[in-house]
Amino acid sequence: MITSSIASNNLKAPVHTSAQQSASQAAVQQSADKVVKGVCCEAHVLDWDKMDIFQQAHEHRKYDLVVGAEVVHEVSHAAGVLRAIRLLMAAGGKTVIVNGAAKHRFGIVEFQEQLKAAQDLVSTCIDVPAPLTHSLESLAEGMLVLQVYTISWASL
Repeated sequence: MITSSIASNNLKAPVHTSAQQSASQAAVQQSADKVVKGVCCEAHVLDWDKMDIFQQAHEHRKYDLVVGAEVVHEVSHAAGVLRAIRLLMAAGGKTVIVNGAAKHRFGIVEFQEQLKAAQDLVSTCIDVPAPLTHSLESLAEGMLVLQVYTISWASL
């Protein structure tokens, strides 16, 4: 089952005619029909300082794949991101994080140090190859280097 919801903070939603709404509903249904049965995708906004609240709401839920983008940009985020990975990643699961490199983001050095020290996790980190970022102006000019972290449980 696919559900969709839109939340706004005092934003005016565009007015649609019945024909537009029907076309939108048809497009959503067509997308839903393409979903592989048994595959579920969820998205959550996490506050690293309030992970206990998230944990209570999602207790006992583990995910085969956890994806994050630009999640570490303060020193305090390093420990919170690792806590979230341990909370959310299923046994045999993987976490993939794309983030700016240490010269662009505070907290990355601490994140890397904590990953290296973590005996329960195995991780790799690579720079995103230039051909994959050539269309993004700031990346093409070398103003920002992106890195990809792949994290999984260590076999103990």
